[in-house]
Amino acid sequence: MASFLTLYHHTTTAAAKAIMRDRVMRSAAPVDLPFAFFSTHRAGRAAGPLHYGEAAVEVHLPADLATVDESFRDGEQFLKVPLADLRPSYFVRAHLPTITDRRPTPPPTLDLPEQSRRR
Repeated sequence: MASFLTLYHHTTTAAAKAIMRDRVMRSAAPVDLPFAFFSTHRAGRAAGPLHYGEAAVEVHLPADLATVDESFRDGEQFLKVPLADLRPSYFVRAHLPTITDRRPTPPPTLDLPEQSRRR
């Protein structure tokens, strides 16, 4: 029995919706890269510091299709999968940002000494 992986492709909201609508991924790389890149974490580096996109397309696919591209100490991995091997049935759902995800964080409030507040 084959083992399966759940992976996340981070992209824009519009691209995530198109991927789920068409159940296909196309390379947007400047050169024709025949791979799609994924993270093992939905809220990991691809969503955070590297910011590959605010949305994540979740896929569930056979482990033998994926090749490790990069590994991190916390266990997160970046993997690549040949575009030609991505079947429509592997696409599970798009995790889209919510309104609260887009709301800017308010600046911190300063605790002023009591005398400063009276002025």
